Amino acid sequence: MTGLLGCLVKRSRAAADLTALSLVAFTSAIPAGGPGGARRENFPDRAHSLAQAQASPAVTFNVVAPILYKNCADCHHPGGAGPFSLLTYAEARKRAGQVATVTSTRYMPPWPPEPGYVRIAGERRLTDEQIRTLQEWAEQGAPEGDPATLPPPPAYHEGWQLGEPDLVVKMPRPYLLRAGGPDVFRNFVFRLPTTGTRYVTAVEILPGNKKVVHHANIVIDRSQWARGLDGHDG
Repeated sequence: MTGLLGCLVKRSRAAADLTALSLVAFTSAIPAGGPGGARRENFPDRAHSLAQAQASPAVTFNVVAPILYKNCADCHHPGGAGPFSLLTYAEARKRAGQVATVTSTRYMPPWPPEPGYVRIAGERRLTDEQIRTLQEWAEQGAPEGDPATLPPPPAYHEGWQLGEPDLVVKMPRPYLLRAGGPDVFRNFVFRLPTTGTRYVTAVEILPGNKKVVHHANIVIDRSQWARGLDGHDG
């Protein structure tokens, strides 16, 4: 059996070497008969609504941070695959409008499976309420809140994030990504050194250069079709 990894590799300004690809009232009284013929009894309700809107608490980074930490930070942290970090208030505030836009369209976080059919363990899909929270935070000017009550950010380290794996499958040689040009979608073949049945509980991909790898698709090639094509184009 051959494992086939299809990996979208982003172009960079300089050549990049993939050396270790391993698997967010004011109201005033208006006399009756005033402008527009408004009636006095209509205004108390309006004043009450405005007062309620003013009394509603602001959405601060303390409310937004847990959403970002759970759904975005795995890629958007220093040294991660994302192009910028969202761990701190200063970092997230600069991107508040962008975060509100890409989450409202569900472009981010990336999660292609269509909802409503099956629940997948570990799925990274925002709820409608979470998306509204991110939009309200951006519309309110991205207030910070009390730093003393901010939840602690997740900690990240180099190497494997899921712990030391039981099996590591490496590329036989590095793939050199040339600078400039469009994105490259490249299939890499990994031969799996297994002789019996193995049950996989998790898979992690560790690129040699995270800045040029966007995403990957893993396919089990039972026909060994990919193995026959591997290396034909150099």
